[in-house]
Amino acid sequence: MGSTVLLLDRDTAASRHVSRVWTVFGSRNGLHAPVERLRLASPDAEIAYFHPEAEYERQAAAILGAAPFRSLHPEHLALRYLAGETDEIASAFEAVIDSGEFAAGRLLDDLGGRIVDDIAAAVARGGFVAMAQPGDGVHVVGTPSEVFLHPEAALYPGTILDTRDGPIAIDARASVGQFSYIAGPAYVGPDARVDNCRLLGPVAIGRHCRVGGEIECSILGDFSNKHHEGFLGHSIVGRWVNLGALVTTSDLKNNYGEVRLSVPTDFLPGRGGEPVPVPLGRMKFGSIVGDCVKIAIGTCLNTGTVIDVGCNVFAGDPPKYLPPFAWGPSGARYELDRFLKDCETIFVRRQQTVGAAFRDMAAYLWRATADAGPEAAR
Repeated sequence: MGSTVLLLDRDTAASRHVSRVWTVFGSRNGLHAPVERLRLASPDAEIAYFHPEAEYERQAAAILGAAPFRSLHPEHLALRYLAGETDEIASAFEAVIDSGEFAAGRLLDDLGGRIVDDIAAAVARGGFVAMAQPGDGVHVVGTPSEVFLHPEAALYPGTILDTRDGPIAIDARASVGQFSYIAGPAYVGPDARVDNCRLLGPVAIGRHCRVGGEIECSILGDFSNKHHEGFLGHSIVGRWVNLGALVTTSDLKNNYGEVRLSVPTDFLPGRGGEPVPVPLGRMKFGSIVGDCVKIAIGTCLNTGTVIDVGCNVFAGDPPKYLPPFAWGPSGARYELDRFLKDCETIFVRRQQTVGAAFRDMAAYLWRATADAGPEAAR
């Protein structure tokens, strides 16, 4: 029997928008997501997930492949914790991973170190081989042995790899095309494509991503696309996101002041009051783009913008916060049936299917935030 581990989601305003569907524990923050890293280190671990909202806990546990905390322990423990009376919910577990480790600002602060540590662990497992000498037409600035390649990775002539500030890892079946520049620490996930792109580390690119243009100090979740010109800086992008050509983030205020998010006070925006500022303690921060968001060509995102799950962004520059399933700038909503049908079309392009757990989570989030804006006949 393996160890028992609790994923303790405290649902802070600085962490909840990183991923509504997969939670912060299922969102990439290096070569892996925290729950993936846990399973690599402790394959036999029994994992439980806690969230203040009982129904979300159940839905998210299914997505994570974990047990809901409330299915293992009495509800009164959760209620006492939420009332601030006790932290007893953690006492039954041998280890606790706290969502505070993955708040938005800290994700980017820790990204370079996590990439370095994850590469070292992957090399020890035999997943990567250090480059001996660059191939034809591939140029390395720094030390070639700090480039780590999966045997099935492909580097094409015209690629420049810069390891002076950290290592670079290119995973299975990933390709780096002509006129691409990658500065470490950086990771390109399995089946990803880097085409005519400038990756300025620390950067983590998820599996099956397509990237181009300029990306600096950012995370892209699995199956997301930013394949054209445009700048993505100091930003966190969820899974299954599409950023159209020339989508650009601002990651520095004109007065060089501290960046603040403007987000609802409660977990579900339809239940809370007006958005409130959440300081990040950082001068540089771009945007959080939630899971399954689509952003039209030429869109500019202001510093500290948060686009919540399932939004379809078009026709102008969005406000600092868009609620879940927003459809354009009018306050209309992406209808659930249309959203799921579009997901089916999008997922199959990457040989993926829309599973039951994803459908259930999407339906729960859509219903729970239905009063965040009027519905649309879409």
